[in-house]
Amino acid sequence: MNKPKQRRGTKAIATVTPLQAWGTIVGVAIGIVGYGLGWPMWLILSFSLSVPFVSLVVWLLTGTEVVRRYRFLFVVYGLVAVPSFYELWVTRKVAEPIVEFLNLQPAPGEASIYVQYDLPRYLTELYPTRVESLYARGYQIQMCMLLGEDQRQELPICLQLGKLKKEDVGRFFKAAVDTGNRGDEKVLYNYAIFLFDNDAPTEEINAAVKNWRWNFPFSRRPDPRLKPKR
Repeated sequence: MNKPKQRRGTKAIATVTPLQAWGTIVGVAIGIVGYGLGWPMWLILSFSLSVPFVSLVVWLLTGTEVVRRYRFLFVVYGLVAVPSFYELWVTRKVAEPIVEFLNLQPAPGEASIYVQYDLPRYLTELYPTRVESLYARGYQIQMCMLLGEDQRQELPICLQLGKLKKEDVGRFFKAAVDTGNRGDEKVLYNYAIFLFDNDAPTEEINAAVKNWRWNFPFSRRPDPRLKPKR
């Protein structure tokens, strides 16, 4: 029995195999669970996009003649588009300088967004529970504590903070880490440094270092436990 011939001019319709469909569903499900558990974003994306990415590569290699002809162009544009969209999403760049955008009033001394412009106060007013706000406040207190008494007297912001304590720095740093946001390395790293510098229990220091290493496995920063104490 002769098979019906495909009509000239018709195109084959790409179909999704059960392996692709279920692989994508399982990967996305694992990614959603990982997001809820606070996994690093690179690990979540690895699970969620691995099957679609492999399918895309296979399609570029074995697709229609047009696809094969321009696959190199697709790859180049894809490599440029992905980091470009990520950069726009992360930075959220504003047109004017941040000082003019927030209408910050400078204080005497060398300009600093923490102790001259009081950026933490504006962040706290806008986003009181975000990791950036909590970390900025703790870092501001730490900066004021590192200044000499004469320097602090010249900075109204440091005077407004009242009596400075290391416990307050640790409280804000820990609150920033406890938000579950793992997108900013300095938050996790400086919290581990703070614990080490202030002789926290070894278990807490090791846990903080492990948390930093887990979320930033390719970081070139040295182990906080190897740094000289302040």
